[in-house]
Amino acid sequence: MQNIISSKFVQNGLFQNKNIFCWNNIFNGIYQRRLKSDALIICAYKNKKDFKVNLTKDLKNEYIEKEINRRLKASHFEGKKFEMRSLFGFSDIKNELPDIIQVVGLGERNKVNADINRRAAALGSSAILKLINTPVNISVGPFDNNKAVSEGVHLRSYNYKTIFNGKINKHIKYTFEEEDEKEKEQWKIGKIFSDAQNLSRYLSELPSNYLTPTQFCDTASKILQKEKNIEVIVRNKEWIQSKKMGAFLAVSKGSAEEPKFLEIYYRGRIDNDNTADIGFIGKGVCFDSGGISLKPAKDMKAMKGDMGGGACLVGMMKAVAKLQIPINIAAFIPLAENLPSSTSVKPGDVVYASNNKSIEIDNTDAEGRLLLADGLFYAGTQDILPVKRGKNGALITIATLTGAIDVALGNVYSGAFTNDNSLWKSLKHAGKRANDPFWRMPLSEEYHKLIKSNVADIVNTGGRSGGSCTAALFVKQFVPKTNKNEKPFRFAHLDIASVDTAINDDILGNGMSGRPTRSLIEFISSYIRKNNENK
Repeated sequence: MQNIISSKFVQNGLFQNKNIFCWNNIFNGIYQRRLKSDALIICAYKNKKDFKVNLTKDLKNEYIEKEINRRLKASHFEGKKFEMRSLFGFSDIKNELPDIIQVVGLGERNKVNADINRRAAALGSSAILKLINTPVNISVGPFDNNKAVSEGVHLRSYNYKTIFNGKINKHIKYTFEEEDEKEKEQWKIGKIFSDAQNLSRYLSELPSNYLTPTQFCDTASKILQKEKNIEVIVRNKEWIQSKKMGAFLAVSKGSAEEPKFLEIYYRGRIDNDNTADIGFIGKGVCFDSGGISLKPAKDMKAMKGDMGGGACLVGMMKAVAKLQIPINIAAFIPLAENLPSSTSVKPGDVVYASNNKSIEIDNTDAEGRLLLADGLFYAGTQDILPVKRGKNGALITIATLTGAIDVALGNVYSGAFTNDNSLWKSLKHAGKRANDPFWRMPLSEEYHKLIKSNVADIVNTGGRSGGSCTAALFVKQFVPKTNKNEKPFRFAHLDIASVDTAINDDILGNGMSGRPTRSLIEFISSYIRKNNENK
């Protein structure tokens, strides 16, 4: 890195003036410090008549401060929300300074929130990356919410092509210019959150020939096996058959790729209770052609990301382990490909789920709910790490399930269906904190008439009307029943098909989004805090 920068700047003649830079001191501490950063992002606030720049320690020099303000005023900078200026040449003034100072406006200080910090930092990072194509070190000055700032820069700099096939992204490195230990900790936490979402994005973006059900399990195992208190179990087709998961197996019948059932356990509590506080079930369709009910060819390539629910859970579990949250969690990801062939399940077929409920297949493209059905029933009945029942436990499914949710909510909200008000409040609060929100949708038995079948207990589609609602209600049928003396499971279904793709997003750019991974981490963090408060 040092050779790249020094040769570049020598060629540009930036260090030819001996009064500015002494070649005899090329390896002194000051120069080594400057090489740590090629650019610096700082923020500014809008005052009534002017602006106020939030300077780092290195910039708190009377001459430098005046020069920054002079240049900003000359460019008519006001400090308005997301207003930006790129300032150059400060390394000629003082060797310790970076070559680019990127100033980002936050607006009026009393109106600044976490999301403004997150977006401003992302936009500042994006502006620098447009100026520098070589590997770059970027320093970040203190903002109002440094956790959100860390999320913003790390999410914005994600580039699938630089990490494809397991290569480490060394293109961009960020340094947080803050000496306060609490603020440094917030920066680190923000990076854990953003790394989790970026992992989800990476898995969702992988081409399906690089992420079959088997490869998904191998990749997740390698990623998670080094984390503390994590156990990963991979189940094969024979095990799936032994559990009589006929709905799950029906989806995989058309593919030569063997289905897998991935179990991930995080044991973060220090007591001897191995019961999980929450059980998550994530849809893992590694490619969805629609099966016999074939999808239109246009944009079918995006169906490599139909395992987005499972990808979110892998990222979430890694973050929970990194943060060492004192909670027990179980995640279940049924994995398969949905393809047309002579062995595929056909419209009109009847299959039996593991709870012995019969399902008429009306549309083979409504396959995700079939995986969730068997996964959900298993999550509530398995013995390895049983899930708590009643108000202290929950079963949550997450899936790119219906196009109908995109019609209803667009790219802003994930749909949330739940039978429990307190569970909804926790999800709502978590989505707000992450600025990746949920919108509560109706989970009403009134929709049940749409999924009645003449030949089976239930049919897997209810038609176009209320499509996301009937899908959620279908899934709910597979929440395990409890005994009379037991409290029923709290249940929530998250339909994320509306948010799984980013289009010209200020923070995420374009491509698979990894949403709502950070909201799930926030949910787990607040969930355990809330339960501790209620004890």
